[in-house]
Amino acid sequence: MEKEKIIKTLKDTLNRIKEERNKTQTNSSGWESIISIYEKAIIDAENNIYFSISDATRIYLEFNSDYTSNIFKIMEFADKEVENYFNSLDNYNECFICNTRFTIDSSMIPQNQKTFYWKCPNCNAELKIGNPNYIENSENEKQEDVTDRDELIKIMELPSNIRKLSEEEKNKIICETIISVSKLLKEVKCDSSEYQLSQRQQKTKDNAINNIKTKNFLEAYYEITDFVDDYGDRHNGKIFETEKQEINTLLAIIYNNMQQ
Repeated sequence: MEKEKIIKTLKDTLNRIKEERNKTQTNSSGWESIISIYEKAIIDAENNIYFSISDATRIYLEFNSDYTSNIFKIMEFADKEVENYFNSLDNYNECFICNTRFTIDSSMIPQNQKTFYWKCPNCNAELKIGNPNYIENSENEKQEDVTDRDELIKIMELPSNIRKLSEEEKNKIICETIISVSKLLKEVKCDSSEYQLSQRQQKTKDNAINNIKTKNFLEAYYEITDFVDDYGDRHNGKIFETEKQEINTLLAIIYNNMQQ
């Protein structure tokens, strides 16, 4: 399996790093920092938590600028393997509290269960997760009235393989979806009564803004979809005017930035 392969790559690379440290006896603090990154990455990989080892190569080059050394090439190869591993996943999940990214083995979740709850492996926050293996069975499932919020969530969905597409393709799909969402919001009759954003909505809003600042527009868009869903707290299907204004503002910022 891919997970076992990436863990083996990390362990093999870690062993080579330790050998190089023992052989060179230079900048012990730098080597220890690199080793610490790999040791944590192995633990995270074993627990299906998103991780990165890119800082290890940066630290190495701070005390040894030889891009052609064998150990640097080995570390760089491991870094690319990790990147390819996460790019190969259709999706991974992010905790709205601590922003830890992690993967889930959803093979044990029944296919007729649309969502399930999972605790963040870092902060234990309870998260509502969409089942990637969900298969709708209209004969066995109770048909419920589709609310405005349900319709909005549905129209905001992006293709499950969008992370594998080129930046140009991603941007095109996101912009087209934003246009569709804006049209729907114009037609929706919102509840104008006083409403305050939930703690979860405020967190996803802040995350969206931060992602926009770093031009990570796909992640920003996903934060806005979480804002709409509010992790299952759907207010009886209503969309409040306050929410509509926030959604329109954030989506407009993304759209305008992507059109530049």
